[in-house]
Formats: sequence, C-alpha cells, structure tokens
Amino acid sequence: MTKIIEVDDNQETVTLYVTGNGQGTVTSIAVTGSDEFTVTGSPITDSGTIDIALKKTETLSFLNVADGATANQTDAYLLARTNHTGTQTASTISDFDTEVSNNSDVTANTAKATFPEAPIDGNPYARKDAGWVSSVVSAELDVYRFESRVGIDGGRAENIDGLITEFPNIKNSSIAMLPSSFKATKLYNQKPTQPDPADFTVARASDVTRTNEAGILEVLGNDVPCIDYSDGFPVLLTQPQSTNLVTYSEDFSDVYWTVASSNITTVFGQSSPDGTLNATRITATAGSPSRLRGQSTITSGVSTTVSLYIKRVSGSGIVSLFNVNGGGSVSLPITNEWERYSVSVVSTSTTGRFILDIATDGDIIDVWGTQLEQLSYPTSYIPTSGATATRLGDSVTGAGSTSSINSEEGVLYVEMAALVDDGTTRVLQISDGTNTNRIVLGYWNGANELKYAYLGSSVTLNASVTLSNSLDFNKIAFKYKLNDFALYVNGVEVATNILATVLPSNTFTELDFEANSSAYFYGKTKQLRVYPSIAAAQIDLPYIT
Repeated sequence: MTKIIEVDDNQETVTLYVTGNGQGTVTSIAVTGSDEFTVTGSPITDSGTIDIALKKTETLSFLNVADGATANQTDAYLLARTNHTGTQTASTISDFDTEVSNNSDVTANTAKATFPEAPIDGNPYARKDAGWVSSVVSAELDVYRFESRVGIDGGRAENIDGLITEFPNIKNSSIAMLPSSFKATKLYNQKPTQPDPADFTVARASDVTRTNEAGILEVLGNDVPCIDYSDGFPVLLTQPQSTNLVTYSEDFSDVYWTVASSNITTVFGQSSPDGTLNATRITATAGSPSRLRGQSTITSGVSTTVSLYIKRVSGSGIVSLFNVNGGGSVSLPITNEWERYSVSVVSTSTTGRFILDIATDGDIIDVWGTQLEQLSYPTSYIPTSGATATRLGDSVTGAGSTSSINSEEGVLYVEMAALVDDGTTRVLQISDGTNTNRIVLGYWNGANELKYAYLGSSVTLNASVTLSNSLDFNKIAFKYKLNDFALYVNGVEVATNILATVLPSNTFTELDFEANSSAYFYGKTKQLRVYPSIAAAQIDLPYIT
C-alpha cells in the first residue's frame, strides 16, 4: 500500500492510499480519516478512472463553517471586526492595545479609577484624582470584609457609615475596637482581621437596656455587649451591678404609686422611649400640690439616685424632681422630647422617697421608666413589673495575643469617658494574664485622676495626671519604649518618663477592660487601639513624637 496524498485542515487528516498487485495493476484505493468519503471505479491497469467523492455535509464540517454562513458576503464584510461575535483572547489581537487606548469610553472610565501613587498626608488610604477619593473605596471594601466576617459568625453589625469614616484612622494599628458589632459573648474588633483571639469575650448574666442606633430603648440579652447611642454616637457602655428598687417602673396605676400621689389624673397607653404604647400621661388637677410619689426600702448612709423619663405635652409650669431622703431636688428643663432626668443624694434613712411635682394646674406631661438605685449616678434603665430587678456588671476581656501586642514598644490609645468621678479604680489593662507584668491605663482614686503604668517584676513606672473632667470624652495615648515613655491627652503631651528596662518580647498576651478580675473598667469607650510600634502610631496619631 502506497500513500498518495495527505490533506490536513487542522481539524481532520484525510489520507489516500493505493494498492497494486506488483504487475502494474492498481487493485484497490483506500481513504482514511472520514467515513464521508466514497470510492468508486474498477481496478486500473494502463489507464482508467477512479472517483473519490466527499459529501457536502462532510465538506462543511471539514472546513468548520456553518451551512450558508458566507453566502453572498464579500471578503471585506467577513474580515470586518464589527461583524464578528464571540470572544477572542486579547493577546492574539495584533492591535488590541492601540484600539483600547484610542477608545474614548475606556479612557474616561480609566481616569475615574486612577490615583496617584503617593499617599496624602501620610495616609495610605487617601489617594484622590478628579474628585474621586480612593479612601472611600478602600474603607468601604474593608468595612464590607468586616461585615462579612461578622455576618458569617452570626453577629450583628451597626454604624456602617461611621466605620467607613473611621477605618482610615485605624489602618496602622494591630488591635482596633470601634463599637459597632456584636453577638452574645462577643464584641468584634475591626483589627486584627482574623477571628479569635482578636475579639473580646463579654460576660454579663442578665439583660441590659440601651439606646439603639434608631434612638429607641432596646433590651439586650445575657452576655450581649451594650453598644449605646445615648451620646449621639456609639460607645461600648460597661457598667457595674445595680438594682432598680421601684417595683412598678412603668405602671403608674399600681398602688405603689397611687397610695401617696395627689391631685393628678393618669392615662396609660402613650408612646414611650422604647417605641411601645406604655407611657403614662399625667395632668395636674386643681389643688396643691400635684404630685406623683413613690417610695422603696433602701440602705441608710449610701448614695441613692432616682431617675425617670419625662416629656412635656402642654403647659409651661415648673416640674421638679425630689429625692426626699437626703434633701435633693432639681427643677427640670422639660421639653416636648423624651429626656431622662435624675437626682442623687446620700440617704439618711431606710425609706427612699421621691416626688415628681407639677407646679401649675392643667399642665400635662408624659412619664415612663422610673428607677431608684443605690449608686451615686444613674445607670441604664432596668425595667420592673411587680418586683425589684438587678442588672449584673459587665466583664469584657481577652482580646489580642503576642502577635498583636508588642511588649517592648508600642502605643495604647483610647477615647473614653467616666460614668462618675467617685475615686474608684477602673482600668484598661494589657498583661500576660497576671497583675505582675502589665500596662495599666484608667481612672484612679483622686478627683479626675488618670493612672498610667508599665509594670513588671523588675520594671516600675507608676504615674498619674489630672484630667480637666473625667466625665468628658478624652483621647488618651500612652507611649512606651526603652527610655521613651510619654502620655498624651487630647493630642497634647502631658507627661514624659524614662525607664531603662522594658519587658521581654512576647510577654503580653491579652487586652482587658479590668485588672485580672478587679478594677473593672466601668465607663464609655468610643474607640480603643493598640499599636505595635511608635512609628506605626505616628501615622495615625501624628502628634506622637
């Protein structure tokens, strides 16, 4: 058998073979490569004809062209790119780059997504061109990733716009907590990006009431972090244990109230701060005094605070709140919006009496949510219905690790406000899980005293400064490094210290809102950060030197 011809169209190889008898006669012809070929004819000696036919369907398939695809079309039409469909790899198009660069739509859109390489004011997020600020794009992406992590873990994310604004300011921190996201037992940190042990563990075996993002009072369950919006922005609210001694905090028709009240009428079912219809409307009737009264058994000689929510409906007369057992009273600047008012005194007997006095006949107010607690300041509302109720204290612990906390150098930054200036110890602490090796930052025994310390078995820096007002939100930064310690308050360096020894690397393992089950930090925290070096902190906090 002899191969006469071979055809290859890049799709299929077709070969023609002839076979002779060795005496000059072709005895057979064979075609391989397709069953669509037919061979006809007789054996050939000196001359003759053998036909090889290819069916039309095979011809079209062989050429990979659909039937009628090129009918009545010129070469120019077939070669024009605008008449093509489908896809082609860019690298196989000889003039691809030229065509793209000459396309006005591509050029216009590319300008919107192009930013200068140099960061603005040292901020790696802030790059802008033609009015397009990449910090927004980058922050939104980071917040989206954070939200996704929280959602996958079954958590709840809030204050998204605030996070987008603040994310560029935490870029260089190793731990960052912007109060926004939570679930039972967990307060999520925005940095580090990996899950535990980055996040805080929360414990409180009771409900807590907070003002939520919509401005409505909301009850959160056991172990849920209290992210509160009472100040108009989110804070982590951590509080001590307290008991509401008023047994009917919302039902003013109960005998707890009616036995001592006088010259008022009450109508239940008004809109209240928790978004339901359970407030009471009080009208001062003819006669004097017009008073809402209540009383509970208390401990003598301790601080006692009475509080309630009030809104004016009509009238303009004076409304006063009395914490009788101790002589405290205040004339209230009531508006037509719900506000919480309180009076604190040191009790002088075991009967805690309080009075809401409406001076002008015919004046109408709405009231809701009364609380009497044995503290020197009001804590978040504790609802009752027939008995006293207790909210337990908050514990927030266990964020960070040796990979996110540098023992030898760094900055601890917090924006915080005290709930009260009462001389009790309330601290944040970085430590190795003990009270031997640690950094301490928080409120101390003196009036408006702020303590900062860097401590170890052979290392001691223990100092304090006086704040203008610890009840205000203050931005505190504590810098620590060998022979370079400093404290900054609201961007101003207020103290420096030299310490010739620092703790070994990998000493610190955690960040807590307490000092190893003591000195719990009860206060309001707007944000909290840890920086792994002074250089990293200087990018976000340029006043640090």
